[in-house]
Amino acid sequence: AERRKQLAVQGVTEWDLAMDQATGKIYYRNNVSGQVVWDLPEALDTLGGCVNLRTFKANQNLIRNFPASICKCRDLEVLEAKDNYIGELPEALGNLKRLRVMKLNKHEIKLMP
Repeated sequence: AERRKQLAVQGVTEWDLAMDQATGKIYYRNNVSGQVVWDLPEALDTLGGCVNLRTFKANQNLIRNFPASICKCRDLEVLEAKDNYIGELPEALGNLKRLRVMKLNKHEIKLMP
């Protein structure tokens, strides 16, 4: 907690987004612990808090996977994320009863939930 405060005073965020130069893949580096993760850290995942979200568009954003919390957006009607690097979808995505439009062109998705 103390290290987090010191970084905040210096204007440094806890998590940084970076790109692996060899593969071109995005990863996250924790400035407090030094931890490196390839998926969105839980601390940064606020999407599930948008329970009234109706439209989500994130085209051409280097997204590799949606966080499972997107399935908490119970009013989601349109999900559009074309030209990203999505390999799989959260299993509970099929539980979004209001989802009517899903545009996920040019991905590596092998299985739909």
